[in-house]
Amino acid sequence: MTGNIPGTSLVQSFDENNAFGSIGTVLAATGGLTLSQLAELVGTEATTIQNWVKRGWVENPGNRRYGEVQTARVIIINMLKSTLRLEDIARLMRIVNGRVDDRSDDIIPDRELYNYLCFVICRLEETGCFTHEHAEELINESMSGYTPPHERARDILFTALMTMTMAYISSELQKQAEKNFEKIKTLERSTAA
Repeated sequence: MTGNIPGTSLVQSFDENNAFGSIGTVLAATGGLTLSQLAELVGTEATTIQNWVKRGWVENPGNRRYGEVQTARVIIINMLKSTLRLEDIARLMRIVNGRVDDRSDDIIPDRELYNYLCFVICRLEETGCFTHEHAEELINESMSGYTPPHERARDILFTALMTMTMAYISSELQKQAEKNFEKIKTLERSTAA
């Protein structure tokens, strides 16, 4: 697929099954991103990311470099923040992956969570079919190789992905509605003239 990698400003070809792969390559080559590079990647202010770290929503970066774990988390939060309250996003991420500084309580690495979410979003956008049922089918497809660490993990992950998908799609639909509103205002002005 070619276009914006969801949640980032990167426009390039990427594998919808491994959207984080392109970002991971950059992280591996550079040893991580600086705060300003990460802010540019996701299109937000550096102080916003620092605030998320300070609040414990993103793990504190080592050596002032944001690695895979922090980058994936920042991208996910940034993708959802226009629709969900930040506190709700933090709670959702805690339900899925516990403490940010402890990988032993994760039901899925943030990188894989992001990849699943991108797979679903890309497929929904390809088809233009944004129904709840279609999203459910795609989430199940994205999770087909998932091995849950405990009995409830699959249900938690499914519900989290559904929440994230609906939030992201809502945000994209809102942007489209705003564009359409601007267009209708232009048409109104040209009709009144």
